[in-house]
Amino acid sequence: MPAPRGEGGRQGRSPKLEWTHGAPPPTSEALKRSRKKVRMCPIPYYEMIRQRNRPEYWRLRVVQVAREEGIKPAARIFGVTVRKWVRRFDGSRANLRDRSRAPHRRPRRMSRARDGHIVKLKRRLPTGGAERLRREFTLPCAAKAIRRVCRAHGLIRPR
Repeated sequence: MPAPRGEGGRQGRSPKLEWTHGAPPPTSEALKRSRKKVRMCPIPYYEMIRQRNRPEYWRLRVVQVAREEGIKPAARIFGVTVRKWVRRFDGSRANLRDRSRAPHRRPRRMSRARDGHIVKLKRRLPTGGAERLRREFTLPCAAKAIRRVCRAHGLIRPR
């Protein structure tokens, strides 16, 4: 006969879990009573479709449900991040709109002086490309940056 594995000589089974807290373990009936019944989405379908291009109305409803029923139930109902919209909402729908993801500043942006210098050189040598300008005038920026500046000022003709 093989040697017993695990605790208590039970083969192939995990050890029996014991309740370690001070109170007795909850019964299945107590667990059923403690669970809240999760509702379906509280917004009627026609209203959802009508406002699909205006997400701030949808987010306002998310905030209202979160304040009535709590954050976790609202997250289960809507399937979205709720805390973000509850924190952002201060009474006006303007704060529930999408915010720009564009950076607030561009620290590596080319200076206007260098921009003007590139434009002046390109006008002096209109047949030269960006690589040639960089090479002949020993410009400290990449050819792609020179091309971008020339295109922005309308100095490159499209093919």
